[in-house]
Amino acid sequence: MSEPVWFHPPLPWRVTLVALVLVAVAWLPVSVGDDVSLVQVLLAAWHEDWLQGLLTTLVIGAPHLFGLAVLYGSRRPGAWAAAAVRAWSSWLLFEAVLLALVVARSTGGGDAPRAPWVLVGFVAVLATLYIRRIASPHVPPHRRDLGFFARAGALAIFGVFAWGELQLHGGGGAGPWFHATTAAAFALAAVVPRDR
Repeated sequence: MSEPVWFHPPLPWRVTLVALVLVAVAWLPVSVGDDVSLVQVLLAAWHEDWLQGLLTTLVIGAPHLFGLAVLYGSRRPGAWAAAAVRAWSSWLLFEAVLLALVVARSTGGGDAPRAPWVLVGFVAVLATLYIRRIASPHVPPHRRDLGFFARAGALAIFGVFAWGELQLHGGGGAGPWFHATTAAAFALAAVVPRDR
């Protein structure tokens, strides 16, 4: 008798639990002294205008939708789950590249962010490794598996949010949502098993 498909998930339970945490932190307050969660912000954007809601969800809600894709993919092996994780990790990396380009362009102004080249360098290295891994014919398929895309997406989130933490150092009104997203992304990148 064959075992059910969920009996042999492609990723361990620890990945599932951390991905669940990454999804759940979207219900934490976005700013200090305010009870408005990210989910409420996204719902308000959708209520105002569907295009604004879509763009806000794709940009700000992307880490948590990625977490949802990893949550599903870690328990239900299959082409659709793997494609969702690949798509969201690619989108997160694309967002990180755009942010790095904006930051690099703003380095000469008076309102230049702290340590801009840290973000630019991190994103450049991550994007290079990502593209090399998925484009090279010499990389075996098992090194482009669900775990690789889950780790790459988590690293993209962590890198951007950790750099954001640096911008908030000594001030800023970021609430528990921001800090918890940073921690959950780091934890997700750490618990995904290394490829063989």
